[in-house]
Amino acid sequence: MDSLNTEIKALDKEIEELAKNDEDVQLLQTIDGVGPITALSFKAEIDDIRRFKDSRNVAAYLGLTPSQYSSGETKKQGGISKKDQSERATYLWKQQQSY
Repeated sequence: MDSLNTEIKALDKEIEELAKNDEDVQLLQTIDGVGPITALSFKAEIDDIRRFKDSRNVAAYLGLTPSQYSSGETKKQGGISKKDQSERATYLWKQQQSY
């Protein structure tokens, strides 16, 4: 168990160092509840943010778009559809649910 704890601490330190040396990750961490793992995962998934026209396109890319139901004159918009089961989408979905 001590060996595992030592390895976990070393990996945590490596993650913190990666996050500390990346300006984009630092900016993402200014969002409440976003830590280095979520920020690094988000950056790894998105890569170059300039390839998206707006934030809605980012949300759709990650599968964080609201579910929709329409029938005749009825239109309902529900919660996040969770169609994308990637790790990053899951981190962000859980983050959104905690606030």
